[in-house]
Amino acid sequence: VPVPPPPGVNIEEHIQIRQEEKRQRINRRHRLEEGQDGSSERVEKDPHKITTYPPRVVHFDCEMTAVQVSCGFHHSVVLMENGDVYTFGYGQHGQLGHGDVNLRGSPTLVQALPGPSVQVTAGSNHTAVLLMDGQVFTFGSFSKGQLGRPILDMPYWNAKPSPMPNIGAKYGRKATWIGASGDQTFLRIDEALINSHPPPFKCLLINKLDGSCRTFNDSEQEDLQGFGLCLDPVYNVIWRSDFLFISIFSTLSRALPLPPSFPF
Repeated sequence: VPVPPPPGVNIEEHIQIRQEEKRQRINRRHRLEEGQDGSSERVEKDPHKITTYPPRVVHFDCEMTAVQVSCGFHHSVVLMENGDVYTFGYGQHGQLGHGDVNLRGSPTLVQALPGPSVQVTAGSNHTAVLLMDGQVFTFGSFSKGQLGRPILDMPYWNAKPSPMPNIGAKYGRKATWIGASGDQTFLRIDEALINSHPPPFKCLLINKLDGSCRTFNDSEQEDLQGFGLCLDPVYNVIWRSDFLFISIFSTLSRALPLPPSFPF
């Protein structure tokens, strides 16, 4: 039976108060049900027990300012101004990066990152972190290859932040931007063509008109590394030389060593 408002009370204000009391009762009931279940994972999987809470301040164990926030399905990632990364929320897939699959109800520092970070991004159930030196560390769900690194035969390997292979300043391939959506991870790479590491190709051609590059690495491509090269100004051939031999390459013959009596 509806309770009539007391005399002298604004009707609209009285209705708003009743609605707020009803909402608080529902929230209390959901919290009680969550405690009775003993498993927050069951609560998160049951859509009937999901409650929307009003905005509140998130407290950290430091006095730094947050510069970036990214959210997945059930977890959040926060980048601080000093390069630290904090995560909290649902952790069943290892997306929090703490080496386990437990949930965190408050922001927790990801301690396994080797250096300061400059960007974070969250997919549905995985996380990617861009370090200052251009490395990309990933952790979380790996079923669709979204971590970009080999699968290991050890427990909780995906819950520990590890770098994507061959990306970073020491490889001459630095990531400058990262993004994630669903089960995909996106990278923007700046690659240096000149570095101290063995090239992943046998031949690189650069178009002097537009700067575009083409690499060749198939079985028919001759390895020209460590030789002096020269394009013939008249014929469509390449001259290759070292301390002992001079060779010529064309589309018809792979290598034609010149006789010792050839005049130099």
